[in-house]
Amino acid sequence: MREIYLQKGRDYHALEAYRRSGLPEGMTPGRYLESYDEEEPDQEAYSRSGAMIYAMERIFRLRGIRHVEFRDLANVMVKVPMKFIYKKRNFSSIGYATFEKELFEALRIYNGLHRLPEEARHFVLSGWWRTNFAFTDLKA
Repeated sequence: MREIYLQKGRDYHALEAYRRSGLPEGMTPGRYLESYDEEEPDQEAYSRSGAMIYAMERIFRLRGIRHVEFRDLANVMVKVPMKFIYKKRNFSSIGYATFEKELFEALRIYNGLHRLPEEARHFVLSGWWRTNFAFTDLKA
């Protein structure tokens, strides 16, 4: 689980770096997330952020958004074409229109959460994150 959190946290920090300073010189949007490399990665910060992103994806699932992950949202925000994201995910069970609809709904939820004050957003997402651990502990 920690590796999943680290990857999702890394994607979140890459997106925040993009918001602050844009794409690095000579970088294409399609390769940005894969090639993001912070000078001094803070594993604990990545893990904390990744846990909150994981909680947000859980909210997506509860809202019926089954095929969209945070990485898809991050790619859209760095201006990767949606058709490219869809082809890269290599879906065979859903069509492009369904993926596009779910992606826009997930983006709407993400923007709504992102507009909340930081303390409120952390409160909501950390509640989902802790609940996830409780369910995981019960399964074991």
